[in-house]
Amino acid sequence: MNQSINESINGCFRPTVNNAGIGLWSVLECTPIKMAKEMYEVNVFGALRLIQAVLPGMKARQSGHIINNSSHLGIVGTPFNALYCSTKFALEGLTEAIAPTLLHFNIK
Repeated sequence: MNQSINESINGCFRPTVNNAGIGLWSVLECTPIKMAKEMYEVNVFGALRLIQAVLPGMKARQSGHIINNSSHLGIVGTPFNALYCSTKFALEGLTEAIAPTLLHFNIK
């Protein structure tokens, strides 16, 4: 993944957009852990891996944009959506936590 990302963005401005996501409407105690892990893998760790892959190039260029497409359910939890909401809360938290540091590199 890193090689294809670096080949596609080297030397030119390209915003990085994290838009992947899977959801599940379920009663929490009935949700298999395997399904919960899959949701976190896509909704949180997929975005994290992409951010980690593009940051070195963006920092070197001192520019870039990272757009994390979350959900209003990353701000407000709803019944039967606990796991999905928790993944989107995690993405919101990650986005908020890295933003001040990345501004020093002109990455928005």
